[in-house]
Amino acid sequence: MSDLPGQLEIRLDQRSGAVAIGSSRPVTAARVFAGKSPAAVVRQLPTLFSLCGTAQAAACVGACEQALGQQPSAAVLARRQALVHAETIKEHLWRLLLDWPRMLECKAEAMANINANANANANANANGSGSGNSSGNSSGSSSGRGSNRSNASASASGNSNGKAGVVANARASTLALPTAASAMPRVMQAFVALRQAQQAAGDPFSLDNQQAERGAAAEIDSSRLLGLVTDQALGAAPADWLDAVDRLASLRRWAEQTETPAAGLVRALVAQGLAGYGANSVPRLPGSSSQQLAWSLANAQADAFIAAPQWQQECAETGPLARVAAQPLIADLLARHGNGLLTRLAALLVDLAQSARGLETLLGTRMEDASNAMQPWATDSANLEPKAEAFSGADPEKSRLQAQGQTAMSASLTAFGEPNSAEPESVIASEVIAGDVRIDSGIDIGADVVMNAGTRSCLDPKLGTGTGTGTGTGTGDGAGTGADNGTGIGVGSAEAARGLLVHRVTILDGRVEHYQILAPTEWNFHPQGVVAQGLTAIARSSAEGAELERLARLYITAVDPCVDYQLSVS
Repeated sequence: MSDLPGQLEIRLDQRSGAVAIGSSRPVTAARVFAGKSPAAVVRQLPTLFSLCGTAQAAACVGACEQALGQQPSAAVLARRQALVHAETIKEHLWRLLLDWPRMLECKAEAMANINANANANANANANGSGSGNSSGNSSGSSSGRGSNRSNASASASGNSNGKAGVVANARASTLALPTAASAMPRVMQAFVALRQAQQAAGDPFSLDNQQAERGAAAEIDSSRLLGLVTDQALGAAPADWLDAVDRLASLRRWAEQTETPAAGLVRALVAQGLAGYGANSVPRLPGSSSQQLAWSLANAQADAFIAAPQWQQECAETGPLARVAAQPLIADLLARHGNGLLTRLAALLVDLAQSARGLETLLGTRMEDASNAMQPWATDSANLEPKAEAFSGADPEKSRLQAQGQTAMSASLTAFGEPNSAEPESVIASEVIAGDVRIDSGIDIGADVVMNAGTRSCLDPKLGTGTGTGTGTGTGDGAGTGADNGTGIGVGSAEAARGLLVHRVTILDGRVEHYQILAPTEWNFHPQGVVAQGLTAIARSSAEGAELERLARLYITAVDPCVDYQLSVS
């Protein structure tokens, strides 16, 4: 199968600030899996997506497992989580080493003078000289990468050669693109090596329990990838960085004293006066939204919802910022600069650090200790939708409907309706297993609701009807054997690099009847969503022409679509 990403068309009117966002993304493309065995879908679906294939695999297998009544071990869930962390690290480093530096470059006509200005500033700072406090420094600008660490405190006190020199210096730091860009092949090599080592040992995303357990037990080395996080972004161990950089002031100190490309981005962004650019009032998608979203995916208008989703009748944002908004550094930046560019860049760094810390912890955990290792990060039930009540007796009419397969599914969903009134009592088999695991940075692996492990009926208004008769021995050859023998509905989710990813599958007699995917891009690039409102805010600034287009592209990069886009500014 070929990749089916589609494209975004973004138009910005600089006079009125009006933004129009169109999409050719085939949001119903997952229907190509109808008629296939669940094992075949789990194997093939990640290959459809050139980005975030690991997160897609996690959400896919979680949905299928729930529909079939399978429950992976804690060790398997931990390994899946670790691999999603690794993918998030790779994606975030791509943004930090390639996309953000390119968008923060200064205008072409000024490039000839930048290196000379930067060198002059670096020499002045190294000698401890300067012309006093500049207006640029009062708004948060700092010295460029040319200053050495021993003079960081002097730079922070305002030693510079004036605002123009500071801006040129900061911009010059982003122009050292060969150094930053040259690290990206090493990032890709480290990630590919990690995934190849995992695949050679076993696939933890398999519906075959034995293969998944082999994959979870394999020892794989993440040191190369984690080393690049330190060398190219944080300049320190992830846990140490998270502890030390907890306020705007400490972020500035870190940026001034650290020689990584990521630190240079912070310096450049502040020096260019862009900290609050694009700030708007679009709320963040709450972390406990997965169960509620399952209702919308079960609705007759599901296709329209997938194309332009809303949360409680409002546009919402998902992604790194939504995940780490409560972290002290990000909370401080939100209070000062809203959800503008500096807050978004810092959120990317925090999410990177949390993912690196999670990867290091999970891959350093022995298989037999995985269950205990997961517990400190288990989701607090107070943050979730109400859990299903214990099974208290079967409704004869529901049991009759269940036996009718697809008719039962449609009938139950119609009867339950939308959750705009009191939800009906959830009914579930006596053997219940919590399928939700949330680790560190908020990633969910597997289903988000309690599910049936046996063959009794599973009726949950958020999911529909399922029998959960899978045995866990699927071959993945499309023959419908083993784990493919089942009927049910399942929802799986994963926090991908760009935001919450939700999959929903309907399985009937061992074959996929219907498959749906709700992706982060549809939230963030909603026609009235966070990108549209952020671009409007930028258009209402003093920027115009080529500079407006540069800032618009920078903001789009900061929110990060998972597909190509075309931008026109008129």
